[in-house]
Amino acid sequence: MLSLNWITINKRLLEAATLINATPLETFTNILHIITSTGVITEDDLATINKSLQYSDDQLQLLVQSILHIYKKASLIVMKPVTLQKDLENKLKLNSEKSEVFVKVWTDVTKRDFGDLDRRKKLDGVAWSLNLNTHSSSNPPGSQILKPIARLQLSMSDFENKHSEETTLELDAQGLVEIYKTLESVQNKLDSVNNVKS
Repeated sequence: MLSLNWITINKRLLEAATLINATPLETFTNILHIITSTGVITEDDLATINKSLQYSDDQLQLLVQSILHIYKKASLIVMKPVTLQKDLENKLKLNSEKSEVFVKVWTDVTKRDFGDLDRRKKLDGVAWSLNLNTHSSSNPPGSQILKPIARLQLSMSDFENKHSEETTLELDAQGLVEIYKTLESVQNKLDSVNNVKS
């Protein structure tokens, strides 16, 4: 059994690659679009797909489940489209026509879901300070309340380190709690993705 970083190649998957290569490009593209729009293939979808193919039930199941499996595995990773295409062609033995369509659909969905990765920024550093502001809105004259304000400074740059910028956030206690909860939620999602990959 040959193992890539993002998918395990076995005899059954290689059989599926042969079926994928034999499937007309339009049908393959339609299957990918169904998968990316709904995430599932219904019985009606299977019947429609098989009208043009005339595959046995086992072959049809192998074809559709394998495309779904490859797509889901590819969706769990971040890699360059060129690398994905090379893996599809060299390791899975998909022909160039099918791998190009797969990579185009995968790239379009990734951009839709995550935005243009070329414009993303990486976090280079975080600095913080705590300030106490005086607040005297509804208190008796002469009495002041100290209100803690956290100041977070985020240093960011693009992935090629050509442009850098700093963003400063001023947060009260409620704002800090919201940021903490959001970061905790992000960490939980990352942990669940890492558990699926292993």
